[in-house]
Amino acid sequence: SPNDGKLTKAVAQHYLAEMYLAAGDAAKAEVEASAVINDGVHHLITARYGVHQNEPGVAFMDQFQDGNVNRSEGNTEALWVFQYAQNVNGGGSSIMRRSWVTRYESNKGMALAPEYGGRGIGRLAITRYALNLYEPSDVRGGQYAIRRFYLYNNPANLPAGKHLGDTLFTVVGAEKVSNPLWPSTRKWDWADPADPTGALQYNDQPYIRLAETYLLLAEAQLKLGHPGDAAATINILRERAGASDIDAG
Repeated sequence: SPNDGKLTKAVAQHYLAEMYLAAGDAAKAEVEASAVINDGVHHLITARYGVHQNEPGVAFMDQFQDGNVNRSEGNTEALWVFQYAQNVNGGGSSIMRRSWVTRYESNKGMALAPEYGGRGIGRLAITRYALNLYEPSDVRGGQYAIRRFYLYNNPANLPAGKHLGDTLFTVVGAEKVSNPLWPSTRKWDWADPADPTGALQYNDQPYIRLAETYLLLAEAQLKLGHPGDAAATINILRERAGASDIDAG
């Protein structure tokens, strides 16, 4: 559809697959999920593209960057994208960044900045268990997908011996409430450069991706007694991420 926000046949088929799984009909779920994956229109993002393709980064994260999220912007993995717009009637907004980005500015030597997602309050966090699941080669756990460090940007209260531009690393230690040095997902980083303290964000956001359809297909294959096929389906996602393959077990 030329309308980026329109729900298409692929969205209906994706949800049919999920519904059939819930209803206990894995065979029909396999048919619907396969139809989306093999429709010739949707494809996993495996190469850099879009607004930041010439900057350091990874292909997996390009699809979450403002200006890259919609199909019209090159995102072949998107099935359904929420359309948000600032200062537009009916444009809408979200607070995903506010929920996920930490209060990093409470660290000495740090100030709120658009490049770090603006102002967050850290309502939600990735658990230590989840963070430690990522292999070093897995880009989903790497520095472009998860905030692993900041650069000191506030000369008013630099720690002793530190300079502007020095690195402040996040730390995966004991879990505690409101930890300003805890790693955070970068999928929702967005801030209005004119108002980095604002609570709302207006970047379009992916709601369903083809990667999720692959997981529905793998679940259907497993329930049909085909663990080898399920592993092969999951490995398509793992190979895209740089993770090691899993086997049928």
